[in-house]
Amino acid sequence: MESMEGVCQQMCFRRGLEIWDPNYQLIMTLMNSIMILALKNPVHFLLMLVQKRTLGAERDTPMDDINSPKEPYHTSLKGNLSWCSIAVAQKKLDRDYYDFEVDRKAESFEAGQIWAVDYKSDEPPNCRYARINSKLRSEVSVSWLKPVPISKGERRWCDVGLPVACGSFWVDLEMSEKVIRPIIFSYKCSWFSGITDEQIEIYPKKGEVWALYEDWNLDEWAYNPETVKGCKFKLVEILTDFSKYLGADAVCLVKVDGFRCIFQRQTEEGNPEIFHISPNNLYMLSHNVPAHRFSGGEIVGVVSGMFELDQLALPDNMIEGMDSQMITDGKSDSSNFTSAVELSPSLKSCSESKILGPNWLPNNFATGQVWAVYCGKDSMPRQYVRVNDVISGSQVCVTFLEPQPIFDHEINWKKENLPIVCGTYKAARTNVNLDISQFSHSVKCLQCTIRSLYKIYPMKGEIWAMYKNWNINWKASAYANYQCCIVESLSEFSEDGMMIAMLGEVKGCLTFFNRQQHNGFDLTRVVPKSEMLSFSHRIPAFRVPGIGRYGIPESSWHLEPDALPPRHGNLS
Repeated sequence: MESMEGVCQQMCFRRGLEIWDPNYQLIMTLMNSIMILALKNPVHFLLMLVQKRTLGAERDTPMDDINSPKEPYHTSLKGNLSWCSIAVAQKKLDRDYYDFEVDRKAESFEAGQIWAVDYKSDEPPNCRYARINSKLRSEVSVSWLKPVPISKGERRWCDVGLPVACGSFWVDLEMSEKVIRPIIFSYKCSWFSGITDEQIEIYPKKGEVWALYEDWNLDEWAYNPETVKGCKFKLVEILTDFSKYLGADAVCLVKVDGFRCIFQRQTEEGNPEIFHISPNNLYMLSHNVPAHRFSGGEIVGVVSGMFELDQLALPDNMIEGMDSQMITDGKSDSSNFTSAVELSPSLKSCSESKILGPNWLPNNFATGQVWAVYCGKDSMPRQYVRVNDVISGSQVCVTFLEPQPIFDHEINWKKENLPIVCGTYKAARTNVNLDISQFSHSVKCLQCTIRSLYKIYPMKGEIWAMYKNWNINWKASAYANYQCCIVESLSEFSEDGMMIAMLGEVKGCLTFFNRQQHNGFDLTRVVPKSEMLSFSHRIPAFRVPGIGRYGIPESSWHLEPDALPPRHGNLS
């Protein structure tokens, strides 16, 4: 049996077919199935051969036709396709314009690249990406990427073997193998390095098309993973680069009437229906769908901005719908998505690879947003501004927000010209132009009924600097020698105050902080409303997954270096 397989393999090589070629895969699979049938039931096999000869030579396919282009088929890393699967595999996948197979040719694979696996493949479980280690004539050596969850819900999702398409990954060198059928790969990924060299960051980028799970629920699906198998999808175009602490904006896509795989933006009264994907909903993204964006004029009926999507990356229900009928209704139900009232700014992924920023672009700003800007002798983000307009690629027109003190100690604090970072603010009358480099982070705030008033307080999950040994009667002379501690907000602000946890610097890491403990308990305390002046400023921060291997606690925060106060330590 092995010798017959070797003969067939040599025959394919002599005809110029490499193991990458779908035709090679088809020939070898058919040959393998024939040999199994011959060994298991030789009598039936001989009868089938006799019947084949009586059908006439005109039904035989000349060997020269084997080299004619055929569409690829889905396969797994092990096992053999059934005869039924082979019949389905041979079905021609019609395309409208672009040939996505060009991007998956053998010469496209190079060592060091990250490739995505066909989302329908289940081998290996819970792995969507692989790093190419080396490429030979007949195979590629890969190491699989394992997801690194952050929240408890994400950890449960991974523990039950559900696939992860976005976030942080690490290269599992123990899961290295030679892949003989590289046709399982869908596309070459865009990625960047994380905090460590072994960490890989993969997030949706502006202009990409992604499939989202409909009716997605992180916790419920983690407890009932079978739900994923029968779920439906929505196709969306990503409008802004995904930020790990701001998320991204997206718009639903609908199929264009008269085409198989061409999609366009869904609109309502001529306007695209935009919604926001928050960082907490990262796992609702199923997979990237390779797409070709039209510039207009390539095909009759196609205009600029439309996409042709890779049919092999489309959900089965969409493919079945294409085969049965062309959808004529250009609208679909997007009720599962909440329209963004205010477009949140996005952060360029490249600026998050080592530190947070600030490395903003003009399209990160929108009219009406509130931002914190660096100011003062120590250049900390304690001043708030409202965005009016983007003047140029480097300047933004803003209006400063002035604090509106209520209590006597707040009024005295303002008279001393000391910074106030919590409370009620009112828009000033003067507009100024600021350089983009002065902006630290966008601010979540409550806008009062009177449009020009804003309420800003620490929010749950944020990292803030607080003054050490703070005194309500501080004067400017005492403030000049301030020192800070770093805290994590554990609750939202209320009239009763808010709960905070003390953070301390991870030994040997200037920008990594984790919770301080005493006898195994987190050091926490309540900050009453009367002590809100003890907050110095918010520090942009995010958790870094997968750092436990380097002696840094998994629950640690990575803080923006530019926003770290010059003198900080533990609260005393």
